[in-house]
Amino acid sequence: MTPLNDDFQALAWHPWKPSYLAIGGAISGTISLWNVNKHTEGPEYVMLDSSALVCSLEWSPVTGELVATVWVSGQ
Repeated sequence: MTPLNDDFQALAWHPWKPSYLAIGGAISGTISLWNVNKHTEGPEYVMLDSSALVCSLEWSPVTGELVATVWVSGQ
């Protein structure tokens, strides 16, 4: 597992896949998906605008989709 280079604001465990963890960066505006059983970052890596702050993350228990709320300064 590579070290996180950012403070994190949000964490969310996948509702059906208990080894999947989404982490939202507080400063960089990144959301990274991890498979904690394999200690690897997943192929899905989302980079939001660098001025965005990830406020919260939630997996849909019905569809398994990841929902994120962000705050963008000055907009």
